[in-house]
Amino acid sequence: MNLEIDNNNIEGSFDRIAKEIITQKALFVNEKVFRFTEIEFYYFYKDIHTDSCTHPHLRNEGEWRLHEQGFDITFKGTDIRDGGILIRGVLVDGEYINGPIKTLGAILQAFGKVTEKTSFIIKDAEPRDVKIIKTFRHNLNEKESPNFFGKHYRFLCDFNDLKIKKAEKVLINKNHSQLL
Repeated sequence: MNLEIDNNNIEGSFDRIAKEIITQKALFVNEKVFRFTEIEFYYFYKDIHTDSCTHPHLRNEGEWRLHEQGFDITFKGTDIRDGGILIRGVLVDGEYINGPIKTLGAILQAFGKVTEKTSFIIKDAEPRDVKIIKTFRHNLNEKESPNFFGKHYRFLCDFNDLKIKKAEKVLINKNHSQLL
């Protein structure tokens, strides 16, 4: 999986990565397959893309990072850049799970017994032909992040089936674009 961000085309990089994750990848936890249905991008690069909503870190690209809001797949973190992809929703066993903490809980339940070896990896899955929409990030504060409020950095598929509050679905329907 190529998680490299082209600083000359940051939004294009987000589009490319989102399409790959949602249509070609899945999280495999033991025997359970978790398909990604909702992800959000956060990226900071000094003087180029100063998104203050990122969580500064010095992690390598493609690592898991747990935090108060859920968990991310990391972008390479240095003293001038960092970021990640927040996992906001999955489809597992025909059930849609939305919200980063609920998603994390469902994944942890699939781990099984603490005395048994657990497999936890993102890898290629059966390709899906799904409509992906782009919209604003969830609960972003306009005052804290005026330059990034309303940016379409959140990617969703299976929109009508997602367990998102009705009022938020109405807002998303009014303010989204389709990923080509």
